[in-house]
Amino acid sequence: MATSVSSLIGVDFNNPSSTALFGLGTEALGTQGSEWTYCIATGTLTTGQLVAIFPSGTAYAFTTALLNGGDTSGTTGNLNLGAIQTNCPQGQYAWVARKGYGLYVATTGTIPPGQVGFSPSAGTVITAAAVAVGQTCAGIFITTSASTATAATALATLQYPRPLVGIPQA
Repeated sequence: MATSVSSLIGVDFNNPSSTALFGLGTEALGTQGSEWTYCIATGTLTTGQLVAIFPSGTAYAFTTALLNGGDTSGTTGNLNLGAIQTNCPQGQYAWVARKGYGLYVATTGTIPPGQVGFSPSAGTVITAAAVAVGQTCAGIFITTSASTATAATALATLQYPRPLVGIPQA
């Protein structure tokens, strides 16, 4: 697990807190080339779950419904995405990884190393071959596969995960 290399005192990527220790949206650097954003969970989040990071600093389990367009309040479309690296109860504060290697991502089941897409299940990814139209993504590469018939976590490299919606395909 990554550790902080920022000059911020008290950064703990591994444990959520019921008390805000930093301003929402604060960013920190970690080992393994990682970058993190400080958020509050709007629902219970589990290790590896992909979350949408809203401009207000709230983290919400990512769903494909959030891909479609943006609105004036910044609640859909073009949100920052990351993967939470620890279980976090609703209303608690935690760091969400946006970049780095050796990070957990939640999967819907067996997934081989390689590119992935967004799953219909909140906050999870599936193998790129099974992705529905409009649910492709970039910035997530599975490095150690998950081999299970049920939900699991896999190790991945994150490079600012993002949807490919609205981006012309080559």
